[in-house]
Amino acid sequence: MSWSLTDFFFQWFHDRKIYLDALEAQLRALLKATDTVVAQRKGLAEACGDFSASLHSLAAVELSPSLSGPLDGLSDIQIRIRELYERQAQQDVLTLGIVIDEYIRLIGSVKTAFQQRQKAYHAWHTAESELQKRKTTQDKLLRQGKSQQDKLSQLSADVADAERRVHQARLLFEDMGRLMRAELERFEREKVEDFKSGVETYLESAVEAQKEVFDCLLPYPSYFITFLPLLIVAPLA
Repeated sequence: MSWSLTDFFFQWFHDRKIYLDALEAQLRALLKATDTVVAQRKGLAEACGDFSASLHSLAAVELSPSLSGPLDGLSDIQIRIRELYERQAQQDVLTLGIVIDEYIRLIGSVKTAFQQRQKAYHAWHTAESELQKRKTTQDKLLRQGKSQQDKLSQLSADVADAERRVHQARLLFEDMGRLMRAELERFEREKVEDFKSGVETYLESAVEAQKEVFDCLLPYPSYFITFLPLLIVAPLA
């Protein structure tokens, strides 16, 4: 079976439509997961704040002078970790959440353009059907002879108008196809790079956040680690 150029373009747009539908579904799932992570980070930040307040209150009781300092130190660490989680939640939204959301909205715009192209295609074929009807009527009148001359003149004008409409509708459909193809290729090329950049920034931010958590512990003396088991047991006693 031989394919025409029109068949090729129809298949190309059909394949892109399937691709965009699948991509949109995957991105929506990823956005939902990102929202969940952001909510969890905010929850962790709130829990760290509550934990810090409890440790600070416990240190103020001064049950043991040797524990007050480490308890206050741990309280300060929890405050810093809370701030870190809050900042990381904001960064998750800025570096990944917004990129995904923008990608989804752009896909929605592309799908709307697909629908407009489909409407243009139907308008073109509707115009062709109308032209064919007028030509059929014209042929019937021609076979009836000169007695239908007045009607033939009017019908000839109608046929010419219908041909003009078909030509305009076809040009609109073809122009939309060329423009959409160019924009889709640019979209796939540029937005993939934007998305890749957003993911890389997100991963770098996550790694840096983990380093900051570790660095929070470094300034404190080694005895803080020695008393850590007591810090866990004391609030429960």
